Amino acid sequence: MAGRFSRKNVALVLLFTLLLVLIVGASLLLTRKESPVVLALEAGPQSWWACALPSFSGSAYRTAIYLDNQSVLQAMEEETADAALVPYESLSALPAGYKSAAVVSCLTLTAVEQSGAKAATLSAFAGRTALIPQALRDTPASAMLTTLLERSGVALDLRYVAEEEILAAAQNGTLELAFLPADLAAQVTSAQPALRPSLDLADAWEQTAGAPPAAWVLVLSERAMQQKPNGVRELLSACESSLGYAHKSHQKAALLAVEAGLDGGYDAAQIQAMLPRAGYRFLSGAQARTSIQARAALEL
Repeated sequence: MAGRFSRKNVALVLLFTLLLVLIVGASLLLTRKESPVVLALEAGPQSWWACALPSFSGSAYRTAIYLDNQSVLQAMEEETADAALVPYESLSALPAGYKSAAVVSCLTLTAVEQSGAKAATLSAFAGRTALIPQALRDTPASAMLTTLLERSGVALDLRYVAEEEILAAAQNGTLELAFLPADLAAQVTSAQPALRPSLDLADAWEQTAGAPPAAWVLVLSERAMQQKPNGVRELLSACESSLGYAHKSHQKAALLAVEAGLDGGYDAAQIQAMLPRAGYRFLSGAQARTSIQARAALEL
């Protein structure tokens, strides 16, 4: 009798324990934290603003650094990335299920010349000879410049030369006008104090197109937006604030970029010199759509 009662109690205890485990397990499933949103970036100047993202200590999102943009696109194709920063030109190559969420306008060319005066428009350079790095031939940067010159009706003698030739001309004082990316502009103006940035093509683009240039686009997967909504919201908010941080705290941002592996072979001093010239802007919502549509219309 006692044995049967004991076995019955044991059975009830086991049943109760099993039910408790099931209830706790179901509760954990329902309240399970979202896994981090993975932001894929190509190492280099275009991603330096991301050094200010507090993702290295947070859990809502994290960065994944790749050597080139093709690797970023592959990570998106394989769904190992939930979000990515891609060039505007890559929008047509996005895998299915990815949508543009914001625009990061940065790293357009800068006109550098011996005159210290700021140029209001591209028309100030009409009829002159300008150097541009050979490495930028047939790239989005040179395409943007060509489009602006055509739309503005400005004719100039644009000469593609090696970076070494541009640096040499700056050092010996013979460089009069050049269209340069932010990193080279920093080197040139450091080598020759008489040279000064006179026009940011991002500003010229906005004057012509009516919207900032869609240089880089932050894209999100529909899967992440559905499964990780909190992480997506935190990522977008952090991206916006980090751009302002990179502007206001150049030195610290440069050091963080090197520590985070976003330097792409540059040292902290060079990044610090380049950040102020990068023209970072964060556009979301209607502003981002307008930026993308304006660039598409201007390049037709």
